[in-house]
Amino acid sequence: MNTQRLVKVSVYAQTDIGRVRQNNEDNFLIADLTERMYRTAATQDHHSVVTAAFNIGERGFLAAVSDGMGGALAGEVASHLAVNAVPLWMEKLQQDSQTSRFPFSEQFRLAVEQTNKLIYKQSQSSPQLVGMGATFTGAAFFQGQLYLAQVGDSRAYVVRDNRIIQATKDQSLVEQLVEAGYLTEEQAREHAYKNVILQALGAQPDTAVIMDRLTVFQDDILVLCSDGLSNKVRDAEMLDILSRSRTLEEAGRRLIELANERGGEDNITAVICRFQGETLPRSSSPPSFDLERIERREDLPLELTTIPFSADELLTEALEHSDHPSEEDIPDPQREPDDDPASRMNARDDNPRHSERTLERYIAHLMIGILILIFLGAAWAVAWYLKIREEGHQERPEPSAHPMARHKPFFPLTHPWTALPRPLPSPRMV
Repeated sequence: MNTQRLVKVSVYAQTDIGRVRQNNEDNFLIADLTERMYRTAATQDHHSVVTAAFNIGERGFLAAVSDGMGGALAGEVASHLAVNAVPLWMEKLQQDSQTSRFPFSEQFRLAVEQTNKLIYKQSQSSPQLVGMGATFTGAAFFQGQLYLAQVGDSRAYVVRDNRIIQATKDQSLVEQLVEAGYLTEEQAREHAYKNVILQALGAQPDTAVIMDRLTVFQDDILVLCSDGLSNKVRDAEMLDILSRSRTLEEAGRRLIELANERGGEDNITAVICRFQGETLPRSSSPPSFDLERIERREDLPLELTTIPFSADELLTEALEHSDHPSEEDIPDPQREPDDDPASRMNARDDNPRHSERTLERYIAHLMIGILILIFLGAAWAVAWYLKIREEGHQERPEPSAHPMARHKPFFPLTHPWTALPRPLPSPRMV
């Protein structure tokens, strides 16, 4: 008997539109890779719930959260492609004779990389999808190890023996500022640009997937969530809710309710998994977390020639699951795509889901424009001064032999009225 089947996973997944957004661009994935059973969110609904429990087979288990971004309704399409394409790529890579020799972590990495290429190509070929992208935080269990793939700012938490750790790092601007010591964690939570991310699936032709490995212990709980939850609920509060809840469903609903009570400005998604089985080791006291970074193998191919599914069918399905954009929402197909990586990373700010950040974006652009104008004005002034100075030197008369000639100013100071004729003396009486 395969010992992998002795590990049981219980899952509760829920996505909620929140209290402000008009559409839900979050999505999630629950995948039994052995039985080829995949469950994702129903994106046409304002919220979707999945509850599942099964023994993990020999090919492993996969869960993920994806937060879409882009103009019109492209964010829904991007997150849909992300959570549907990754398990299909995993199925292909585990069966192919050339890629099956790679470790599970590299198959997982390659599946995410190829999904990134798929989303990017679709965004370039469809005018209504220009600029779309999606975060992706995935967790795959295989032979006692949990592999975490990170792109963007969705998060993964691990709860063990009443302790919680954030197992992934946000690929965002404020996280870079925190690591550099310019911001504290508290300041980062309230920063105006906390939602500016540095990486997303589909934003560029290639993406760097951060891959970590963690040993799974008996009764470990994994939480995957979008920033709609992590921005509203602190780690300690998340741990308290998980500890007090009798079921995963109760915990998931309470987490999403709390995020909504605190504003619910963004879509909210949570996937909660509990791992159980006698083959899993029991954690020591106090518990430790052996999080280990896995670097990309040099012999891993950058691109695969064959796609294990019909990309057009997957795109059609994604469009059917989302509301069709109106004509005024579709970008002009004659417009050149923006090739600036930074602007693609900020595409989230153009999304109706993030309308409250539009003013901040315009102010930032305005300030940049003012700085550019100041720089150009200073450069023009310097050039003008140098030109005038050079012309003045060319018109300067030859020095006179008079000893005082060297004291003549560059520009004559003779008053204009000194050149006028003097008045005749008044007649005198004789």
